Parts: sequence; C-alpha cells; structure tokens
Amino acid sequence: MANTKYPDVQAILDALLSGELSRAQAQRSKNVAKSLGHTERYERYRKAVALYDQIVAIKKIK
Repeated sequence: MANTKYPDVQAILDALLSGELSRAQAQRSKNVAKSLGHTERYERYRKAVALYDQIVAIKKIK
C-alpha cells in the first residue's frame, strides 16, 4: 500500500469527524485520485465521504 496520510476508510472518516479533514478536501482528494486512475484511493475516499454524509444526516435528525 502506498504511504498515505489516510491509509483506510476509517482513518479518513475519523479525520472528517474530528475536523482535521474537511468534506471539500476529501472530495478534492477523491476527484484527483479518480483522474489519476488510483481506483483504490478513489474508493476509500468515496466510501468515507458517503459514510460521513450519512452520519451528518443522522445528527441533523436528532
């Protein structure tokens, strides 16, 4: 695996929830990974952003 700051979906999600990583930054990273053909990295960011959006939506309901 490449040496990345966020090696898995959980690390990205934790960074999003803590505020270390903004949703916009995660989206940019996802789009860059897609454009460079890095499918594994793209999928990690896609899944993390989707989970983050679900968590935010649930928090709004409560």
